[in-house]
Order: sequence, then C-alpha cells, then structure tokens
Amino acid sequence: MDSGTLIHAAFEARAAAHPEALAISSEQGQLSYGRLDALTRHFAARIDAMAPTGAVVAILAERGSHVVVAALACARAGRPFAILDRAYPAQRLGALIDICRPSLILAASVDAPAGQPGAAPPTLAIDLEPDALAAFEPREISPDAPAYLLFTSGSTGAPKCVACSHRPLTHFVAWQAATFALTADDRFTMLSGLSHDPVLRDVFTPLSLGASIHIPSQATLTAPGGLFDWASRAEDRTRLWQARHDAYWAARALRQGGQAVASDVCVPISRLAECVIETQRDIEQSRLVAPILGHVGDGNFHLSLVVDLDDADEVKRAKGLLERLVERALAMDGTCTGEHGVGQGKMKYLLAERGEPALASMRAIKHALDPLDIMNPGKIVAA
Repeated sequence: MDSGTLIHAAFEARAAAHPEALAISSEQGQLSYGRLDALTRHFAARIDAMAPTGAVVAILAERGSHVVVAALACARAGRPFAILDRAYPAQRLGALIDICRPSLILAASVDAPAGQPGAAPPTLAIDLEPDALAAFEPREISPDAPAYLLFTSGSTGAPKCVACSHRPLTHFVAWQAATFALTADDRFTMLSGLSHDPVLRDVFTPLSLGASIHIPSQATLTAPGGLFDWASRAEDRTRLWQARHDAYWAARALRQGGQAVASDVCVPISRLAECVIETQRDIEQSRLVAPILGHVGDGNFHLSLVVDLDDADEVKRAKGLLERLVERALAMDGTCTGEHGVGQGKMKYLLAERGEPALASMRAIKHALDPLDIMNPGKIVAA
C-alpha cells in the first residue's frame, strides 16, 4: 500500500485472494474476509442510496464488529465518515453531530435502533445478518477525496472537525507494516477509543495485511483483569504481559541518557479521570518527561519519569511532582500505591493515609511476628 491508494483498496485485494481467512473475531462471532466483503458491499449500496455524493456519514458505534463493517462500507461508498462513541454523554454526541452535520447516521451496535421514517438525518442500522445482500457497483474515488473526519478534544473550547483524505492513513499503514514487519499471520486487538484516530489504525492496518482483528467488549476492557482473561491463547497472554514490561524501555527511549523513575497511585474509579488530568497538567508545568500508563480498571496508574539524575534542579522537580501525585491521590480518597505494598520510598505517607492508630497496630503485629526484625527490616513500618 502507498499514499496514492485508497484506505480500503488493500482489503478488497485480500478479500478476493483469501475469502476464507478470518477477518474479525468479537463477541458477535467471527467474520471471514469473504463475508466482510459481502456485508460492506451491501451497506455501501445502502449508503449510496441514502446519502448524497460526498455527504458526511456519522457512525454511532459501540465496540464490536459493527463499527468495522460501517467504516469499510463508508469508505467503499466514497462517503467521509466520523466515528462517534455511543457511550459519550448525549450532550457531547449532539454537539459533535451539529459540527459534522451528517446526512446519514449508521447505528453500529448490537441493539441499534432501526431509525424512524422521515427523521433528519435518517438512521441506518448495521445488521450483520441482513435478509438479503444488495449489489454494489464500485465508484471511482480519488485518494485526495475526504475519507474520514477527526475531532479535536475541545479542551480549549468547542471541538473542531478536520476532514482527512485517504493519503495520511494509507501512508501510516504502509509505514507501520514495514517498520514492525507485520504480516497476515499477526493478530491485532482493537483497544483504542472509538472516537480517537488510532482506532482507524486498529481497523485498516490488519485488514490491509490480510490479518485478523480481535475485539474485546467495552465491559471486558474496563473489568479488572478482564483483558487478560479475554485473551484465549497462552501466547497472547504472554504478549500482554510483555507489553507491560516493554513500557519501561519505551519510556527510556523517549529521552537519550535519561533514567526511568517509576511511581504509582490508586484512586476510586469515580475520581480516576480527574486525577489523571490533574497529573498530566502537573507534568507539563514541571517540564518533565513522564508518560502515564496503568491497569486503570482498578483505578491504578503509573508514572515513568525519565530524569537526568545528574541535574539537581530536574531531580528536585521530579521529587516535587511525585510528592504532589501522592497528595493528590490521598485527597481523592485514594492510596499512595496500588501495587504490591509500601516500600521504603513511601513509608512517610502511611501516617497521612492510615493514621497513627493503624500504624501502631501494624507495628504491634510486626513486632509480635518478627521481634528480631529479620523480615524486610526497615520496610513498611519502622521497627
């Protein structure tokens, strides 16, 4: 694939060459390349009949096979599409629809409404098992034509909408495949947010290669340990664990010569987004490199500060950031660590978090079980 082709062109070639190959696996079942080709042709014909040439189509989606069918069908019909996460609040969805002004809404979910006659804009439900498949005549599409729409976050005001041609995505897919030596034998997992641009890579990279997309449900993603339990093969689980360990080296690679200093906190799920946003703002104001990652299904997230340990001023700023991180978590009814217990670096926060009566009890238990202070001396609580 090169930047002069269409985002769906490689998929069409793969479907013609290997119709029996697995394309999508989700809670809705499996779709082969041949079946996905037939479904997207069918819905491309429906879109062609319902939306004027060049008109925007909004895909109101939940995580599953339906959103892939909808995006491919729009691409094949030559209609630029915007994927809107159905889980968004109604007010935000309404604002995004007002901005992109779609001529058609595709309901891409298991329990999608059929739409009401005469509604504006009309709604077309994506059904993975339609009664009959419509014929579709492919149209000529320019790679410079609008292919999809992206929204800014709106953090500085109302979200802005940007129309993108086929070229940026086809260029990225070709780069990604070459850089990471991806092939049709690889298995891809759709983990990106549905309204964020990385989801397009989750869809079009594997389908351009003849590979398979595996889609966990939103409930699986948000359940503690859900993604690990969802992975059905031992090698997939190993890759999930490996990805977590690789995050350390990925952080180190952000800055040559820097050393990674890790820390974490845990807060109630209801305060997680607030805590992460305030921490991101603190990182920016501290002028530090500190990517955030974590198993956030239980409210736990990590910072990997990449610090020049020979720079006294930078070390001071890093220590200040970590202290404020803990103070922020405690103020939100959280804990100074969500990991494997408090080590020497966070002993000083136990008094603020648990109070003196709790610490006194911990010391008494420690002394009763280990009067000579042999086990983990000087850790958790002082002797």
